[in-house]
This record gives sequence, C-alpha cells and structure tokens, in this order.
Amino acid sequence: MNLVWLVLLPLLASAFCYQARERTAPQVARLATLVTALLGLRVVFDAPGQSFFRPWFPQFGIHFDLAPQASVLPLLVLGPLLMLGALTMIRPGLERR
Repeated sequence: MNLVWLVLLPLLASAFCYQARERTAPQVARLATLVTALLGLRVVFDAPGQSFFRPWFPQFGIHFDLAPQASVLPLLVLGPLLMLGALTMIRPGLERR
C-alpha cells in the first residue's frame, strides 16, 4: 500500500497547493515532499517483498500493478529530496504572475 501512497500523495498535495493560499502552499508542499521521501525510504528498505496488485477491469484482463525495480529504488528517495531542497530555497514574498 506504500507504493500507492507514493503515487497519490504528491498528486493530492499538488491539488491542495493549487487551491491553497500563498502562505500555506509552500509549507504543505514541503510537508508532502518530506512524507513522500520517508515513504520512498520505507519502500527502498522493504522493496523485495512489496508489490501492489488489484484487478481493475478483470473482464478485459486489465490490472493495476505496482512493483519497484532495483534500478528505480534510488530515485524513489532522491526525487523527493531534490524537491525538498528546491522548496527550501523558495524565498518568502515571491509573487505569482
């Protein structure tokens, strides 16, 4: 189930930040990115046994399947950490255009 949250959490946080006020959006983005990085770490250390498989349209043979590969595991942590670093560089007072 961590794999599903690893996909859904950034999507939900970005939708919330789009609707949020200018003051709360950076904090929500930082928090969601930190939680995503922690989930990525958990997936990296539990990766050999993790897989998420659910039938989606079984009558058509379509299934929803998530499983991390060994080559992608470092990116599950490095991507959110890079984003967290970028979010900490945002200066307060920047205006939207």
